[in-house]
Amino acid sequence: MPVVDDHQLVSLRTVGGTAITGFTSSRQVDVTWSWEQRQTTTCKVTVESPLARRTMPPYQEIFPGLHWLDVWASNQQQRYWSGPVLWSDGDDETLILHAADPSFLMSKTRVPVTKRWDAADPARIASELWDALCEQHGITAPALVRDDPRNGVFDFSTTGELAGTELVSDAFARLVDTCGLYWTFVAGRPVFGPAPFEAITTLGVNDFIGKGLRLRRDASQAVNDLVVRGADALAWARADMGGLNWQGIRNIDKVTGVGNVRRAAHDAVAYSAAVRTIVTTPEGGATLSPAAPLRIEQLVPSTRLGIEAYGAQATVEVSRVTVALRQDDVSTSVKLESVNDDVPELLTIDEVSGGGGAV
Repeated sequence: MPVVDDHQLVSLRTVGGTAITGFTSSRQVDVTWSWEQRQTTTCKVTVESPLARRTMPPYQEIFPGLHWLDVWASNQQQRYWSGPVLWSDGDDETLILHAADPSFLMSKTRVPVTKRWDAADPARIASELWDALCEQHGITAPALVRDDPRNGVFDFSTTGELAGTELVSDAFARLVDTCGLYWTFVAGRPVFGPAPFEAITTLGVNDFIGKGLRLRRDASQAVNDLVVRGADALAWARADMGGLNWQGIRNIDKVTGVGNVRRAAHDAVAYSAAVRTIVTTPEGGATLSPAAPLRIEQLVPSTRLGIEAYGAQATVEVSRVTVALRQDDVSTSVKLESVNDDVPELLTIDEVSGGGGAV
């Protein structure tokens, strides 16, 4: 069974759900869509022009924002991607539709909530902000909320739109920087929080097409003695790294509160105080073999995979998956990021002072 259906249906509808038209594989020139961690993803569809086939309104009548694209499996039971059209153009041969997933609306919405959260999981905070955004725009896109397996909780606050202080996209950027929020959009719905730490399967080099995987031993970004400066506090953390004493300073101006800064220092050193074995993939991702033991619904960003390659083993997480269809040929590529869950021994952490500002 292939990773993803090789005959997909693209439909055009209003934001309220009224169908306009559909494009079967026989009318598609190419279709490309993706899911990605902490990024707004896009879908680009090229089809035979409606100027040649009068089966839908002329492309000039497509209303960006009010008209949405959906990509479905051929049985129309599984939706792969959904989001508002941002632009369209066409001639007498082809029509091109370019859409973004609903996270695009975060950059078009002032924060609608004034609230303070104490010791909250960032996925729960993100869900409340997203629900308020959906209510404001009149859309239905309920979130899947996954609590962090590390049980990390944080303090966070927002100020409502009348203050004009930030967009929802800015608040999400703070949640990422301050709290390590994981977020992605799959089939038009947000997924907040990381996947479980356990790898769902193990892949080898034969599960990829071509020479997409490489192994790297890397200490170029390693630091094991780190001062972290937040907006109003400093923290210092240190871990053993084979006797090395590699020091660094990190400014995180969006992070406030002694507890948050201490957690940030802890997490930074836990990640950076190591020589890492990294599985690298090309910038565009590594292409999965159709026989790989995976289905597309398993490749939600942050999902973990085991990799066995060239005599080494590593755990990676999916950061992006891209599906491209051209003339009934489908390819699925994945961008993989190495993970490091092992907190180094002899980890020391302490508050330096209550002062912030740039170093």
